Amino acid sequence: MRRYLGTARGDLSFNRLAYRAGNIPVINGVDFDEVRFGTDWDSVAPGVPDNVAFWYDGQSWFSTYVNTSYDREGLSYTMANGVAMPVSRGKRVTPGSGESGSDILPLNPSAGSVWDEAGLYDSVSGLIGGGEVSRVLYFGALVRSVNGSTPATEEKDGTPPDGMEAFVQLTRPGLSALGALGMGNGWGQWAYSIGGVFGTADLKQTNNTTYVSVNTATRLMVAKITFNHTANDTATVWLDPNPDHGDNQVWSVCRATVTGDFSFSQLAYRSGNIPELNGWEFDEVRFATDWRGVTTNLPSLRQGVMIKIH
Repeated sequence: MRRYLGTARGDLSFNRLAYRAGNIPVINGVDFDEVRFGTDWDSVAPGVPDNVAFWYDGQSWFSTYVNTSYDREGLSYTMANGVAMPVSRGKRVTPGSGESGSDILPLNPSAGSVWDEAGLYDSVSGLIGGGEVSRVLYFGALVRSVNGSTPATEEKDGTPPDGMEAFVQLTRPGLSALGALGMGNGWGQWAYSIGGVFGTADLKQTNNTTYVSVNTATRLMVAKITFNHTANDTATVWLDPNPDHGDNQVWSVCRATVTGDFSFSQLAYRSGNIPELNGWEFDEVRFATDWRGVTTNLPSLRQGVMIKIH
């Protein structure tokens, strides 16, 4: 491959893009492709940029899920920095799936897939984040409960309540219905929480025990998963984080951290099994390799913030 470098100086402001070739018919053929604008090298370099959002939303009107339904009216959310969270392709509504009724969506990791190109696919286990993978993955979603936390949601015949328990979760074959890692609401305090087979923890402020009780507001949850091939993986989940602050959220933003094997190949939507209390909605479910990919609008499935013109 040949590389050339040139430098130009002057007023380079513009508002149009033009294609131009010479005027000798037999020798003026020039092809153009992959014309891109970006704010960093990764956005304009060939291949999958490091900040790619390589799976974006999973909702569609033709879904054959048994325990969830599709609604064309997506959730709306204004982020901490005042920017509106874009809505795309509707939302997934869970009418209650209980312990064994999670609706599972295969993410199809394989050799040559975008998971592989991003360095997250382990060919031995066939999982995202499995085996020798050492990489950071961000997982984000909008969540909303149809019912707020009330005494009715906190008791069921003297047994642990499970009407408002709900997660959008990462899982893999062979795990229980709890999955590897979920974001939503566990049993505990009826607080927004992180959960899975490796433990459940309420999201709390860092300098005290304050948590946010489940309510009917649309909330943004973002997980940072650090896959480690020599040790347990680590996942930190934030509730309503400021996207401008990335990993360095202020103390008042509730969070929790858990460790375990978070490798996965499927996405599941799950909610409790008390009919009158189990309504949850999920939207804008995203995976990306940086904060920008899970909190900003994306022009397409695989291009992060890159603008690509044909």
